[in-house]
Amino acid sequence: MKKPNGKVELVPVLYTSAYLQLGDVSAEVLKEEIESHLVPLRQAEEDDSMTCPLSGGIELRINGELMIGPQCCGDLSDIRSWCQVAMTGFTSGYIAPEGHPMPYVERENGWLRFTCVDAWESFRLGTVSRFALAYSAYEEAIPALLESVETFTRLVDVVTAQMNLAIRSSDLVDVPTNAIRIDLGL
Repeated sequence: MKKPNGKVELVPVLYTSAYLQLGDVSAEVLKEEIESHLVPLRQAEEDDSMTCPLSGGIELRINGELMIGPQCCGDLSDIRSWCQVAMTGFTSGYIAPEGHPMPYVERENGWLRFTCVDAWESFRLGTVSRFALAYSAYEEAIPALLESVETFTRLVDVVTAQMNLAIRSSDLVDVPTNAIRIDLGL
């Protein structure tokens, strides 16, 4: 099992035609992505309120090296499960449940062990199949993650208001950062 040391980053990304860090998404790109995201609902004559969160998730990087990124069908709401790993009662479980396959994480003796192996389908190219990292390094990455998500949700709310949509970041991102901060004591 790979045990890299160094700076841990939990980088939230939006999937357009490629993954973009949330902080790099402009209002213009976001507007185009929202319009594209709503096309299937509108073709089915469904209300915009039936939308799911935008495609994306988390890239876990250690010293800049990608360990795992969002998997097929992952969306921004998966960010919540990455935060749950840092909560006091977390011991083990699958994370990023909106996508597939799902990474399995175990927390024990100050370490997080990630298993990215599935009997039925492969993880995306570049995913490290098994690795561990110090829990303290992971925990230190959470505030920057939440700050990035909060900045992006404000942008989503501005853009959706400019587009005269009834949906907001609670629909398109679905990451309750205030509640997560309270749960983590931040």
